[in-house]
Amino acid sequence: MMKTLIIIGIIILTSFIGCSNSVSPEDENIIYFNSFETVADFENWNGLNENNWKSEVPPNCGYRSVLISGGCVMPHTKYVFQKTLLPGNYTIECLGKATKNSSGGGVTLKCDNSSVSISIIDSVWAYKTSETIFLPQTMSLEIEVNSGGFIPGGMLIDKLIVRKMN
Repeated sequence: MMKTLIIIGIIILTSFIGCSNSVSPEDENIIYFNSFETVADFENWNGLNENNWKSEVPPNCGYRSVLISGGCVMPHTKYVFQKTLLPGNYTIECLGKATKNSSGGGVTLKCDNSSVSISIIDSVWAYKTSETIFLPQTMSLEIEVNSGGFIPGGMLIDKLIVRKMN
C-alpha cells in the first residue's frame, strides 16, 4: 500500500514539474511557436527538415528537438515569416543546449538592419530569451539559426517562440 502511494505521489509531482517556462501556443502574444514535432513544423524553414530531428528533448517537452550544425556558409537555417507583422516590440525565446564537445550556437530575430540574439552554450537544457527588437513599421521578421562555422559547433533547440510584447 505504501509503495502504491509513493508511486502515485511521484506521478502527481512530475505532472507539475513539466517543461520549464511552459506556454500555451494559443497565447495571443505568441506570433510563432514551434516544437518541431511533425514534418509540417519544417514548413517555411530553409535548410531544416526531418533529418535534423533528435530524440533528445527537455523533460516533458514532446518527443523531438532539432539539431543545428553547419559549416562556414551561414545562416545554417532560416525562417521568413509569411505574414506581415504590426509595429511593436518582439522577442525570441527557446529551450536549447550545446551538443557534446561543441561551442553551441545562436538564434537571431532580424528585421532590416536590426537584430536580437540568444546564445545557446550551456551543456544542459536551458531556457533563453532575447532582448526586444522594435519593428518600426508593418514589415516581416526573420529567424536565423547558426551553429558551427570556423569553430566546430552544434546545438539542440526546442520550443521556439516569437512573442509580441505589450
